[in-house]
Amino acid sequence: MIELTGESKKTVEIDADPEDVFALLTNYPKSAKHLPGVRKFSKVKPDVYRWEFEPKGPGKYAIEVAYETKFSTVKNKEVRWQSIPGSGNAEVEGSFTLEPKGKGTLLTLELNVESQLDITRLLKLVAQKMARAELEKTVSSYLSNLKDALEA
Repeated sequence: MIELTGESKKTVEIDADPEDVFALLTNYPKSAKHLPGVRKFSKVKPDVYRWEFEPKGPGKYAIEVAYETKFSTVKNKEVRWQSIPGSGNAEVEGSFTLEPKGKGTLLTLELNVESQLDITRLLKLVAQKMARAELEKTVSSYLSNLKDALEA
C-alpha cells in the first residue's frame, strides 16, 4: 500500500448573498451533484454521507476512492467535513468558508486528502503527480459549478 496526499485552497467570488450560498452548500445531495466525478452520494445517518467516485487513471491502475464524512456548520459562515476513519480508502478533511463581499460572497474551499492505494512504489511518483493534478482540476471545477448554479 502506498499513501498519496494532496491539498488545495481556492477562493471564488460569487454574485449571491452568503445565505443563498450556505443554503446550497448545506443541501449536501444538491451540492454533491456539482462535484465532478461523484458516482454515488448517499446518506448514512444524520450529517454523515458516503462518497463514491468514478475511477481515475489509466486502465488497470485506475483508482476508485470512497469514504464517509461527517458535516458540521456555522450558519452562513462555514461548512466543515471530516472523513470517518476506516470508512473507505481516503481520509478527507475540508471546509467552505463564506465571507460577505459587497452584495456577494467570497467562497473559499480548503481540502486535504490522504489515500491508501494498492500500487507499487515504482508508480508512486507518477500517481502522486496525477492525483494532485486531478485534485486541483476537481476543486476548480467544483467551485466553478457552484458559482454557475448560484448565479443562474
